[in-house]
Amino acid sequence: MRATERMKLRYSLTNETETPLDKQITCVLKEMTAAGVTSADYPALMTTLERLYGLRQKERRDPISRDTIALIAGNLMGILLIVAYEQKHVITSKGFGQVIRPRSG
Repeated sequence: MRATERMKLRYSLTNETETPLDKQITCVLKEMTAAGVTSADYPALMTTLERLYGLRQKERRDPISRDTIALIAGNLMGILLIVAYEQKHVITSKGFGQVIRPRSG
């Protein structure tokens, strides 16, 4: 797979729907372009644009940390090992008791 194909794939997997907030940002940018840098309205439009970008940052989710993914993968591997052992040797299930619960914080 070429690098350009990977970039297209990555781009196609992102959220392509435009939110109402994105529409407002686009509208303000168009107004700023039409008004020009020397316009008296430009500082007010810039303040509005900064607010909209701040709201968009708050709207986005934080990505899942690598530690959480490693914890989940470790828990699943432990459960699978216990279940595989139990298929060969009959014992009562203790797989879910061994799971480390993620800390909320």
